[in-house]
Order: sequence, then structure tokens, then C-alpha cells
Amino acid sequence: MDRIPCTTPPPVVPPRTALSLPHDQLPNETWREIFQCLPMYPPPELYRYKNGPIHEYPVQRMSRTCKRMRAIALPFMYSDIYLTTPVSVLKTRSRLRFRPELVRHVRRLDIYVEAVMGVPRAGSQLNHILKIQKELAECIFDITSILTNGSLLTTVNFYGAIPKRLGDYMHAQCRPAFIRAKNISFERDLRTTVTFDRTLWVDARYVQNMLSHCCTVEQIRLSMVHTARFTKACALPHSLRTLYMSHVQQSPDTYAVWLSELHKLEVLHISEPCWAGADFTSLIAAFGMFGPNLKSLLMEEGYMSFSFLKHDYFTWAGATTEMVLRCTNLTELHLKGVCYRADIVRDIPRTLVSVVMDKMQFGAGADETISYDEFVDGLIKLPNLQELIVKHNYSVVDSNATKVLL
Repeated sequence: MDRIPCTTPPPVVPPRTALSLPHDQLPNETWREIFQCLPMYPPPELYRYKNGPIHEYPVQRMSRTCKRMRAIALPFMYSDIYLTTPVSVLKTRSRLRFRPELVRHVRRLDIYVEAVMGVPRAGSQLNHILKIQKELAECIFDITSILTNGSLLTTVNFYGAIPKRLGDYMHAQCRPAFIRAKNISFERDLRTTVTFDRTLWVDARYVQNMLSHCCTVEQIRLSMVHTARFTKACALPHSLRTLYMSHVQQSPDTYAVWLSELHKLEVLHISEPCWAGADFTSLIAAFGMFGPNLKSLLMEEGYMSFSFLKHDYFTWAGATTEMVLRCTNLTELHLKGVCYRADIVRDIPRTLVSVVMDKMQFGAGADETISYDEFVDGLIKLPNLQELIVKHNYSVVDSNATKVLL
């Protein structure tokens, strides 16, 4: 029988030793492994208050040291593509056309309205402006087509409110990329300050149109969506596992219709829905359908830090408690600016690992049968708890809604 020759594996160089070598002595494979561990671009939140992309991340800095580093780093630099200006649109399309080997590295595409609208020159005619905007939209369509056919694109984000005269055409151009992606979002431009000028919010009609074609998406993030045209008929994809809703101001009844069919939902974050004085009956019932599958729940209301009607207070206290108690397998609970009944601790999910209660009302006044100390003690005794943050603004201690700072 033939003897199988023994081969000695190549010696393993300790990371500290490898990193102490001059960069020109490290093989390309080592540099690729290093780049895989480094952040390519900042998250979108860091674009707030900035006028352009941030270029000071490690991979970008290394790419400017020499031609060799540029060649190694370039595929990693194209894992995330940000179309923030007309120039970035044109450069990206040109680069993807002439360097097709980069396409397979792309995983995320962010489209900003400014990339299409641009900054019109003084004295420009409307027809000329519209022509340029349409050409930019066609460029973006070329980019999405290239990525849809040649990359494993998983995330597509759209930021800003596009004018109606261009909206239908623009979203039609972007549709192939959205259909392919597993994570999508429609949000205001994160590089600008928070504004409640609804002319800058995303139009719900375009969101509904796009979501109707996304049958396999697993994560949706909607922020500052102009909900005047949102309807209960806008069913969210049943494939959803994660849903973030911020300033999507619809009634609890509409939320109940949207959420009741999401049996795969594991993460739900609802921020600033403006539910003061609402009826929560249908939403509580919906939580009974999808709540047992939830792992993470965040609910936030800004107005709860101010005085409000007694009836609204007790309605919220009972509703919040009932919704949480139906999430029997939660591991993460974050309540901010909302109120609840203090006796929530008696039936709160024992599976919780992290609990954050911030800027909240404590208890339901004279109707409570549990003290604040008993409430905190109940949280501490949760068997799996690893993180507990409780920051209350004040407590309601009698039927007249007298406030006591905690």
C-alpha cells in the first residue's frame, strides 16, 4: 500500500509578530484578513451634521499609502456604496463598469435624494434641471442593475423626500435592488438635523409601492414617513424578522393590522407613534399573535415626559403592561417615555436579559398595589438578567396625578 506523504503545515505567525513587521513584508492574504476585521465606513447615524462622507476610517487611510495597499483595499472599500451627490453617482457607475471585479464585494447601497436632485445652478431652466435629474436617476438604475446581477446585495437604504414629479420614475429605477435586498429602509436624510417639517418626510405612497414588491425582506426601517397616504391595506411582508418604526404616526388599529400577520417577527422598535388618548384594544390583541416570538421590544414616546390627561395616563399604563406581558420570550425590553402599571413585575417575562426603563412614569397612582422598592426588587430577581437601567422622571402617587421626582 502506498504511503501517504506527511506534509508539514506552514508555521503560524503570531498576530503580534505579524503586525510588528513592516507592511511591505506581509503577504496580501494577511492584509485581506486584517481588512475584513476593520470597519469600512461609519454607520449612517454618524453622517448627521456632516456635509459629506467621512474618509478617515482605517481601510481608507491604508488605501492612500501606496499602490499596493490601494489594490488590496479597493474591494473592501466597495462593500458599502454611498450615493450622496451627483458626482458620487457618476463616479460609482464608471468604476463599476470599468472594474467589474469590484461588484461581487458590494453588500450595501445607500441612496440619498441629494444624489438625484443635486444643486441647480443659478438661472437654470426647469426643463434643464428635470433632464439632469432624470439622467441621474438612469445612472442609479444602471448601478442597481449591475449590483442586482453581479453582487450579493443585502442592504438598500433610501434617505430623503423625493419630489412627486420624479418619485414614481425614481422608485421604479431602484426597485430591482430593493426586491433583492434582505434589509431596506426609507428614512429622512440622516446627515441633516432632526426636523418636523413634513415636506422633508418620505412619502408613504412610494413606500407602500416598494414594499408591495419586497416579498423576502427580513428587516425594514421606516423613519419620518409622511403617513397621510398610509392605509391598513399596506400589508408588511410576512417574511419580516426585524421592524423599526420611528415617527410613523398611525393609530394603534392600523399598527395592529400591520403586525398581526408578522409571525416571524423577532425585533420590534416603535418610536414616537403619537398615541395619546388612543384605544389600544386591537393592538393588545395583535401582540397576542406575534408577541410570543419577539426577542427584542422597544417602545418610546416623547410626550410622556410632560403633563397629560389622567385618562390618557391610565390607558397607557394598562396597555403597555398588557402588550409586554404577551411577549413571553423576550430577552431585551426597552421602554422610554411611556408609562405602565408597577405590578408588571409580577408577570414580566422571566427570559429577560436586558431591561431599560428611561424617562418614564412609574406606577398607576392610587390604584397600585405595589411600591417602588418592590417593583425594583422584582426586576433584580429576574433569573437571566444581566443589564438593568431604571431612570424615572417622576411617580404618580394619587388620583390627582400629583408628581413626585424619583
